[in-house]
Amino acid sequence: MNQLNNRLQHVQESQMQNKQALSEHEEMEQYFFELNQRGARLFDRLYDAWHEDEELKITIEQGRVELGQYERKITYDLENKKQELLNEKRELSLVEENLYEMKRLMEQEEEP
Repeated sequence: MNQLNNRLQHVQESQMQNKQALSEHEEMEQYFFELNQRGARLFDRLYDAWHEDEELKITIEQGRVELGQYERKITYDLENKKQELLNEKRELSLVEENLYEMKRLMEQEEEP
């Protein structure tokens, strides 16, 4: 029974760490989204100010394309990491449920 309680405590600690990681991840996603919006607005302003200069116009457009490529890669990575954290959360919940069920059964067996 003591070993079961220790396992439950370990799972609960892992759940807290997972919850913290999910919270931090959501903050990172929000920060990335805001940063990306600022970058897009900056490219829009640069383009509006310098679109008559052909060479600068091309440079700005290339920068905008690069920014889009980085955005897609980072978004993909963020989505994958979030899915990993959600899967871990689900697995930990299942383990916790199983441990509580085992504990309940052991307590029933101990009752006279």
